[in-house]
Amino acid sequence: MKSTWHVGTTPGAPLPGSRPSRPFWLPFRMVLGALTVVLPAYADGSDSNSANLAPLARVTASAQFNGSYGGQQVVDGKIPAVGSQADVGMAWCVPQDRAANATLTFEWPEPVTVGEVVYYGRTAWLWNENFRRVQICLAGSESKPLLESPLKAGHGPQRIRLPEPVRTTTLTLRFPAADDGPNPGASEIRVYEQSPTDGQLGTFPPPPKAGPALPTSPVHDSPELAAKLVSGGLGFDRLLVIQRRPITPTHVYTYHCEGLQPGGGLFVLDLMSGRLEPLVDASEGVILDADLSFDGHEIVFSWMRDMQRFQVYRIGLDGAGLRQLTDGDSFNFNACWLPDGGIAFLSTRRSAYAYCWSSPAGILHRMGA
Repeated sequence: MKSTWHVGTTPGAPLPGSRPSRPFWLPFRMVLGALTVVLPAYADGSDSNSANLAPLARVTASAQFNGSYGGQQVVDGKIPAVGSQADVGMAWCVPQDRAANATLTFEWPEPVTVGEVVYYGRTAWLWNENFRRVQICLAGSESKPLLESPLKAGHGPQRIRLPEPVRTTTLTLRFPAADDGPNPGASEIRVYEQSPTDGQLGTFPPPPKAGPALPTSPVHDSPELAAKLVSGGLGFDRLLVIQRRPITPTHVYTYHCEGLQPGGGLFVLDLMSGRLEPLVDASEGVILDADLSFDGHEIVFSWMRDMQRFQVYRIGLDGAGLRQLTDGDSFNFNACWLPDGGIAFLSTRRSAYAYCWSSPAGILHRMGA
């Protein structure tokens, strides 16, 4: 009997016979020094109508990471540099599990006229710790925002112009959506009666493209090897294929719990005919990995079926006998077959954490098949 090997692809990626897809790279950075840009309330000799009103307000937040990242930090005029890792006491942020609909409320002792709000994302540590949408509300009308505006990934000012200026003592910014980084927030929020000049606000560079350029491969395509592959001359004539979107975690050990998007599935590719046979539809979840049994008859795989937790499943190579092997509130993933017929896997059911952030770490377990 011919065995079946498995590979992983991303949705829409070429299957065997074409060049390999781009490998996964974790972001990295070199910090050459910490730089903080200080923006005074009256910059460039501006008049009072284009002055920043935010420092005159008392700012409260619905949540904060800790006391060093409170709401009042967004009006201190300090914008930490990209990748400086130096925004303690100079930015506001919230844990990811409290980011949805987080709010900042500005309260002035006397009425002010508000015509434009400017948002500066939090980029001192990671590019994906910004909010992605903002609603602007007046006191007593939080259920009916004045406007809702998208926010971009990047560093620097993002203008949010009101349809018309409003006179108020209270202004609330609600953030319905955020990036998937651990602690989304803002480096600075500015409030103006009239639109400030671009010179007052600074520039807005977008995030760099993820990962360095791929080196040119010294290995040339081999038509002879490709022909041998599709004919079964390498000892197998089918491939077990995982299709999923690229995983973009902030750390190498958080790939099981962040940076995941739904889509893809589990397939068997017939190399001779090119036919792709679906085994598991993961369009509403994500399959992390899969392992084929030693006899080539069964598969164990990690499936986040509801985008909440990975669990271990098994299924026959013919698509029969789908069964969930683990459950509960822990992550169970990276399963593989053992020579004695058992299954090894990682699980967060035992409390363990890495040295930074708060993602649970997988501990090696085994179970019977």
